[in-house]
Amino acid sequence: MQLSELRGEGRVIRQLSQALAAGTLPHGLLFIGPEGVGKGAAAQALATRLLCDNPQGIDACGQCPACGYMAKGAHPDLLEPAKDLGPDQTIGIARLRQLLDQLATTSHGRQTVVVIEGADRLTREAANAFLKTLEEPAEDITFILTTTHAEALPETVRSRLASYLFTPLPAADVAAILAAESPDYRPAQVDLAAGLSGGSVARGRRLLQDDGLVKERQDFFRLLDTLPQRHPGLLVEDVQALSQVPGEKRPSRGLVKGRFRRFLGYAESYYLNGLKTLLAIPANTHIPAPALPSAQAGSQVLARIRQGLRQLETGADPGLVFLITLLAIRRLLAPGKASKG
Repeated sequence: MQLSELRGEGRVIRQLSQALAAGTLPHGLLFIGPEGVGKGAAAQALATRLLCDNPQGIDACGQCPACGYMAKGAHPDLLEPAKDLGPDQTIGIARLRQLLDQLATTSHGRQTVVVIEGADRLTREAANAFLKTLEEPAEDITFILTTTHAEALPETVRSRLASYLFTPLPAADVAAILAAESPDYRPAQVDLAAGLSGGSVARGRRLLQDDGLVKERQDFFRLLDTLPQRHPGLLVEDVQALSQVPGEKRPSRGLVKGRFRRFLGYAESYYLNGLKTLLAIPANTHIPAPALPSAQAGSQVLARIRQGLRQLETGADPGLVFLITLLAIRRLLAPGKASKG
């Protein structure tokens, strides 16, 4: 991937582009952001650009021998001390000493790039060993670190790096990436995974492989279909049933909260689709469009769902928040009551 192809991070791309054009790119960069938003891809693309023999603006040429080595993952001037480590493995002092030895034997005058993905995995001892190199960097060495948890890095390390903040991707960008990567999945599956991904392509990939999500959403839409006529007593039973997390005998509060957060997300997309249809606005063809009594009622329902989502994050009982939200929606949509409340 080229830097110019990175989705959803226009601000970061502009910052890097300006620094590259002016020759003021920092010797040390820290890419900070949630999981799966492109930090690693950006680090690799920038490394390729820096090592390219014939760069084209913000991008590498893709044709020179250096780009060929990068494409094969075998460029001798790209050092990745954590490349073969699992996501839960720490980057210890032995790895850092090996890196420092490699840097000490590097032929100066030739560009070297060090990429450390998941830099928050550096042990305290390793981070301290790394600090002197960051304080007195050679002009021809660029360090690119990525992290999801910047607070886990010592302040002494962070203060010597220029921070670039990556944000969650729009759902449409996640969907486009997933569709390109996994063309065998149905559009409805891709849209669902993207919508639940929180702007993370990595999370979207995992969700796309969860076959139960599509059925779960369809079952919940069927409940919403009957919600205005459903007896409140039955809703209590519904919420109890929905609180059961598949595969968990005693699900934690966090799992239950996440499940109800997902259901309210389904409800939001369901009623938003109904409101769009009512207002003759193009709607999502993969989601049912319920018949709403009025645009006012639809807007009130969406506001109530978003209030429920906020309440889930306050520490309130998730089952109670979910039940109260469903009851409020039922009251807003029940025949003869749509204009109240």
